Amino acid sequence: MSRGSRDYGFVLNTAAIKGFEPEARVRIQYEPRPVRLADGTVVELRQPRYRAENLAGPELPPGTVLMPRMPPPVQGVGLLERVPQLQLEQIARSQRTTADIRGRISWLQTSQGQSIGRFGWQASEPTVASTP
Repeated sequence: MSRGSRDYGFVLNTAAIKGFEPEARVRIQYEPRPVRLADGTVVELRQPRYRAENLAGPELPPGTVLMPRMPPPVQGVGLLERVPQLQLEQIARSQRTTADIRGRISWLQTSQGQSIGRFGWQASEPTVASTP
């Protein structure tokens, strides 16, 4: 939703943990939409339309925008775990001479000692398995 609701907040929860109920169910219907490509070929795309049903509270305010949550892609993140720590340190040192790169290594204290954070919010997790 693009703006918060006094009853629902900024996110309409469509799932809930045991003992609680979701705020709503969202139904998706697809409408066919013909599109002409540059070579003249016409293809049919499907445009999603979202509708909230079974609301746990009052109706949604007029102008409420429903859109799906698009999580970040995770393909290949496990490969980052295979890059040796020494190599990441060397890359970080070489980037210090570049004015337009401002990143830095996120050092973490783990049960195995000091490690580089590679995953999670602001590199707060050292391994894919430790990511919540």
